[in-house]
Amino acid sequence: MSSVETTSGGTGGGVGGGAGNGSGNGSGGGEKPTASVVTLDNHPASLAARRMPTRETALNILNAFLPDAAGEHADIAALAPYLRHRLLSEAELLEAALARHGAANLPGLMRLMSRRLHARAWIQARPSVWYGYRQGVATAADKMQRDEGLHQAWQDACDGQTGIEPFNAWARELVDTGTLAHRKRRWFASVWIFTLRLPWELGADFFMRHLLDGDPSLNTVLWREVAGLQDGHPYLVTVEEIAEGSPPGHGLCHSALTRAARAIGGEAPPLPAPINWERADRIGATGLVVHEDDLSPEKLLPHDLDIAEIRFLSSTEERAVMPPASAVLGFAQVGMADARRRLGPSEKPVRPLAPWGTVEATLEWVLDRGLRQVVTAHAQVGPAAEKLADLEARLRIHRIPLRRLPRRIDVETFAQGHASLLQFRRAFPEMLNRAGVRGTGIPRTEGWQ
Repeated sequence: MSSVETTSGGTGGGVGGGAGNGSGNGSGGGEKPTASVVTLDNHPASLAARRMPTRETALNILNAFLPDAAGEHADIAALAPYLRHRLLSEAELLEAALARHGAANLPGLMRLMSRRLHARAWIQARPSVWYGYRQGVATAADKMQRDEGLHQAWQDACDGQTGIEPFNAWARELVDTGTLAHRKRRWFASVWIFTLRLPWELGADFFMRHLLDGDPSLNTVLWREVAGLQDGHPYLVTVEEIAEGSPPGHGLCHSALTRAARAIGGEAPPLPAPINWERADRIGATGLVVHEDDLSPEKLLPHDLDIAEIRFLSSTEERAVMPPASAVLGFAQVGMADARRRLGPSEKPVRPLAPWGTVEATLEWVLDRGLRQVVTAHAQVGPAAEKLADLEARLRIHRIPLRRLPRRIDVETFAQGHASLLQFRRAFPEMLNRAGVRGTGIPRTEGWQ
């Protein structure tokens, strides 16, 4: 089958308000603004997201992507927000592309997907790297409070007012659209770190505030790679690279960029920790908690599990240390509304940012309903996993288990979290085969490695 079946209907409208650069409040603390509730019926128009964050839209975009999936330069930018929230899974994307083109004709896509899944596996095995990054953002933000020059340089970079026109254009593109091509992300990070000499953690947080596909693992690994923290080899973008990938007249001269750099200092990554996967018990009334890391949990549930009720737990506001853009909040909210619609009617409307979407209200719901256990999709290291850990600790007091159900592709790829990217790519076909992704009989010698 060369395409994915979809129901009728187009891609719909946009989500969230205009993004803005989100930097006006500076680096200070205080409460984050609470976004208004967004549903499938009342989403506002947006420059940042012109497609609805629904599974139907994800499948439509996948079908449009498939004819161009082959070759060396596959571009999954349009699919990235849907993959991040798993409105479309990595396995579904790979199976559809393999059915259309065959394994040997997908070198670019296989490189992209192996890099994506390796980053998730690498961080999953080393969660302290994520926590260290978050602490780094807080430390740098605190320093900005005391250093007016640093604060102004950061503000200019966020606003696209640096005097380096290609960088300014990337900053505006990110803020206006909520997305940025992978190579531009690397160029942006290189200029931010080595030419503007800003803390890499603040740049990573800027991405997480504005990217609709802001992924804790992928984003953290990308910025660490550019800084040289992953392997000691920093990535320094050149004028020639930017010229090759930019329209004529980009206005960048050689003197505008730093031409030499050393890796940013930091502690060596910790050794990977083992992962223990869980199963749901058949012990009576079960509550399903849905979070933004996996908005298609229906594909994980055993058919004979007694799901009594479904509730949603939001962590979008915690995705970045500084307040995320309204388009980012809106995309996740409407994605949750779509999940609610697919999972069936609920007596309460989807209000993921309202009080009942908190850990405290979720615990109260479990106790009020007399649930015997709570199940949820496994969440990657990041804000959703942190909230689930908080919920689990509170449930444990009442002897109610929280079961995290993994996808097969996560079980297989996370087991290789200790591997380098090259090692991971060599084992990638076998991982996909074990995960049940059909059509992945790729020999180890293929050029995409």
